[in-house]
Amino acid sequence: VRSLAARRGLVELTPGGVASALGRSLDHLNRQLRAETGTTTGGVLNRLRLEEASRLLQCSEQSIGGIATAVGMDDQNYFARWFRRQTGQTPTRWRLRISS
Repeated sequence: VRSLAARRGLVELTPGGVASALGRSLDHLNRQLRAETGTTTGGVLNRLRLEEASRLLQCSEQSIGGIATAVGMDDQNYFARWFRRQTGQTPTRWRLRISS
């Protein structure tokens, strides 16, 4: 899943699209991933999105909306809520804390 995301980027990847690209059904892929890693395809994609968003917040001056789009979330408000659920902080506050 990581190598597919690296080749194609995160913008258009969905769990179903990943499974299809790997020639498996989503249920089969999720069972396999859960057995190997304890998470699902969606969980892996969320982790990759969080890693990339964190990297961009730390290493770029890109806007929050631009970062949201770069990780495959077109709605900046949804991205901010999602990021806060993942980290306990808004993207803006996280960026300020890291840059201090």
